[in-house]
Amino acid sequence: MSRDLSNVGLLFAQRPDRSSDLFMVGDPCVDIYFATRRVPVAGEKRLGQMLGCFAGGTESNVACAASRLGLTVSVCGRVGDDVYAAMLLAEFSRFGVSTEHVTRTPGATSASALIMVPPDGEKALVYSAMTAPLDPVADMFGLLEQSRAFYSAPYDLPRFLLQAEAAQGFGTDVIIDIEAAMAPDTATFHALLSASDVVFMSSDSFRELAGQPPSIERLQELLGYGPRLLIVTLGVDGAMAVSRTENCQHPGFPEIAVDSTGAGDCFAGAFLACALQGGTLAESMAFACAAAGFAVQAFGARSGYPQRVDVESRLRSADPQPFPASVR
Repeated sequence: MSRDLSNVGLLFAQRPDRSSDLFMVGDPCVDIYFATRRVPVAGEKRLGQMLGCFAGGTESNVACAASRLGLTVSVCGRVGDDVYAAMLLAEFSRFGVSTEHVTRTPGATSASALIMVPPDGEKALVYSAMTAPLDPVADMFGLLEQSRAFYSAPYDLPRFLLQAEAAQGFGTDVIIDIEAAMAPDTATFHALLSASDVVFMSSDSFRELAGQPPSIERLQELLGYGPRLLIVTLGVDGAMAVSRTENCQHPGFPEIAVDSTGAGDCFAGAFLACALQGGTLAESMAFACAAAGFAVQAFGARSGYPQRVDVESRLRSADPQPFPASVR
């Protein structure tokens, strides 16, 4: 099992025998963008401007951010045989993500999202998933065994639990991003926590799932369900995190937001890129907050994703400093 790390500052075990740092499971998605002065409500028609089509998808965005920032990343997912499939595959290649295990599904339409972005950059979207049957979990066992960490945004709880059990049997860390829609009840929320080593959540998801605003104390309580690290993103206010030995808060890097799509995914990918390369909790939080600041500056989930040199330059010149990490 991989969740017995206890050294302060050691977030992930070093496993030089693994061929991949990070293995992602999830279908890439084509994001169709509209700018609008205000997102319409039911029965309302609003004028807008079609801005284009961009590659997206939570797992795919995290994969691209992490790969661009230095990790070896592979994705297991599906695209259709539509006009968007080639673009989605090309985007993986542009970010250095292996597409060896991304399959084209005859007769299927790639996952897609309609994204409406008002002037403040806070999006609204409608998502359409692929409907083709998923491959058996056993088909990915070899990939799980050869990866240091496995990342998923698990909407299918039974399937995820099988994946997580297999991963932890191979000593592969299980990392998830929990959204409120994944856990319609407390039992499901706790099951997701129990099966994971590292958990990311947004402040909105945390508030809905935990029934109160995020706080260091409440995150510490949730560690009791199993994970060894919990991280909550706070938008422009940065992020907070707790492990079994320490906690840390880091302020955000204020930017004029054009589009918030993919910013949380960039944060997660950057955090993992730093932590899996030996960064401490405080270092990984600072690196992730700095990287996420780039992501909101352009339309499209990945259009603003930075290179490592960009993040390091921002960290050298920026004012925000992490709140002191406390060790328990």
